[in-house]
Amino acid sequence: MLIQGTAMLMGTGVLIAAIFAIYVLASAFAVAGFVLVLIFVWELTVERPKRKARLAAALATTSRPIEEIPLHTRTAPMHWSDMLPGPLGAVVRTAPATLVAVVIVGVALGINSLLLDPFASDPDTSVYVRLGEGASGDIKEEGDRTRSVRVTILRVVDGTEARALIRSPAPRKWYWAAQVMVENTGRERMDTPAWKLRDAWGNEHEPRAASPGLFLGDGFILPGSEARTGWIVFEIDVYAEPEWLRAQTAGYPALYFASQVLYEEKTSP
Repeated sequence: MLIQGTAMLMGTGVLIAAIFAIYVLASAFAVAGFVLVLIFVWELTVERPKRKARLAAALATTSRPIEEIPLHTRTAPMHWSDMLPGPLGAVVRTAPATLVAVVIVGVALGINSLLLDPFASDPDTSVYVRLGEGASGDIKEEGDRTRSVRVTILRVVDGTEARALIRSPAPRKWYWAAQVMVENTGRERMDTPAWKLRDAWGNEHEPRAASPGLFLGDGFILPGSEARTGWIVFEIDVYAEPEWLRAQTAGYPALYFASQVLYEEKTSP
């Protein structure tokens, strides 16, 4: 009795795990429903008639008078799966249908992926705001009110004004800089964002260290409800217009201060 109960539990677990695996791989309730329907049809049209035929053959043999039964009469043998507990036997008997369903679903999903969305990727959760003085945006997770940072661009300069912020500027180099305020708008301590600038030519730039007392930098911890202001300076190509200024904290959606063209591209419906 204990062995039979254990086998039934194992069979039920295998069936549930198979259905759950198919659902996860296909990412749709319709697929799980399709598999269950196919198994049900297989059971009704294939397995049940086989069992009835074997049972009828056995009954016909046993009900005949003994003198009419040939010495070498061979009744239809019982299928070995009939000896298993109900759920486990169902899993074994419907295994061909399950495998066929998995193959059909896999092929259908592959064709759908190739034809409808060959370049599918994870959705972009980044935040885009216009690049310019007075622009601000938040770095936070949706629904989390305890951990968030607000970044505001106070001023933007380039050329000679930006060069003056560098302690030892390189000759014949062009500089672009933004004065930024980073404010912890949550209640818990937060890492300040790391910065990167991309110009319209596709080049990405890391910030240069400004003179002491001016550089905002990154990598420090900002307590709740506190703010810090400083400059972010980049060495860029002459006449290269910034495409975006990115503020990014690990584990949170990136915040992009984007050019007009990029902003409209990312935010237009």
